[in-house]
Amino acid sequence: MTAVGIIGASGYTGAELLRLCAQHPTFQVAYASGDTQAGSRAGELYPSLAAHYPSQPMAHHPMPVAAPIAAAPAVPVAEPIPGHVVKSPM
Repeated sequence: MTAVGIIGASGYTGAELLRLCAQHPTFQVAYASGDTQAGSRAGELYPSLAAHYPSQPMAHHPMPVAAPIAAAPAVPVAEPIPGHVVKSPM
């Protein structure tokens, strides 16, 4: 399995990334943040994904992003921040 972290998972793009990861044979979401939905569970926010993420918590959006990078080598950013790029050291 390949661990994936998603920053901004509570928005539209983040939800699509969750959906794509749920359908991928080797991706496993290890970290998801959602600033406006911090404390919620992904399966509660997106009922269509509840079977894939019944207990995946939405963490508070971290800055700097050390937590998601430590949790996963792939961390897509689904945030509308111009020029915001996160590079994993792995």
